[in-house]
Amino acid sequence: MRRAFVVPTVEPRDSEDVVAQELAAIDLQPTRAALLTPDQMARLGVAIQPDPRAAERSVRFTQDTPLDVRVQVGDGPAGYLVSSDTYMSGWTAAVDGAPATVLRGNLFMRVVPIPAGPTEVHFHYDTPRLGAGIGVSVLGLFGLLTLLVYWQRRD
Repeated sequence: MRRAFVVPTVEPRDSEDVVAQELAAIDLQPTRAALLTPDQMARLGVAIQPDPRAAERSVRFTQDTPLDVRVQVGDGPAGYLVSSDTYMSGWTAAVDGAPATVLRGNLFMRVVPIPAGPTEVHFHYDTPRLGAGIGVSVLGLFGLLTLLVYWQRRD
């Protein structure tokens, strides 16, 4: 399977178990549709009118680093860019510079609605709650140093 491709539509499934069963099927056609659970469908908002020609759009990576991925999608009808890179909550996306929703499709893939025409999708990863983790670590270190100073003066 290609690392990224365009599908013409997304299809709702009742649960992750149902998605897993379909993904394991012998007759799987991954470029037909991305499968979404109800929570992801709710995040989607307005669905794109399916056009099978969307699956023919070319996909080319122009930047590929651990935190930033840029993908050029060739001309064609609106659809959904599916990246087989793992979906995690820290990923954000911009489509032609405008913020876009990153959905979790096919259990673990990133899915982003894209408009008709040549399109650039920029994925960026920020570690969730990194600032909070650094803050807690600094406070813990400060507390430890305070205790060490207190114990030194007590002796």
